Amino acid sequence: MIDQPHWRRLLLRSEEAASKYEEEIKNHAPSDGCNLCNDEDSTIQEFTHFVLMRNKFPYDRYFTKSDMIVSKRHVTELELNQEERAELSEIKKTLSDSYDSLIEHLPKQKSIPGHSHLHVIEFKRPV
Repeated sequence: MIDQPHWRRLLLRSEEAASKYEEEIKNHAPSDGCNLCNDEDSTIQEFTHFVLMRNKFPYDRYFTKSDMIVSKRHVTELELNQEERAELSEIKKTLSDSYDSLIEHLPKQKSIPGHSHLHVIEFKRPV
């Protein structure tokens, strides 16, 4: 996991979610493995090559939903094969009724750079 600056952790997260995230970073040892590979409890929906899962450290400052599309294989986006890319494209289409946007961080900003994942979010609506 990449150690991101404090401002970056707070940019999209509330203070509470950011504190939980910072605690995880502090306590996560490299030998513990990938957070995405080890998180089976957050699954919302399973596909052939991907899992839709809850973000344990949600981007809750501006979004009511903050979930992730995560590849089942521990690979980067560049290592996805043709079949995985096709499925990801289909998943994006099916999720358009439930979410507003995708967030894909560029390599410099990825907290888990070795495991392909996209954030799917729904914006908070004004009352």
